[in-house]
Amino acid sequence: MKTFIAKAEMRTYLQVQIRANTQKEAEQIASQLCGSEFTEIEGSSHWEIYNVEEVQICILKK
Repeated sequence: MKTFIAKAEMRTYLQVQIRANTQKEAEQIASQLCGSEFTEIEGSSHWEIYNVEEVQICILKK
């Protein structure tokens, strides 16, 4: 049996409601907001595995 490490990334889609006169104005406002002003879209997060590699285990004896 071998040992592997699987690395994953959680991708989440966020949203925020912005009041503006035009789409361009809304895009400018959104670009200036910080991440904490956004909320996660419910049910949109998922795990994506991006790397699996074998681990070489060395046991040091004293």
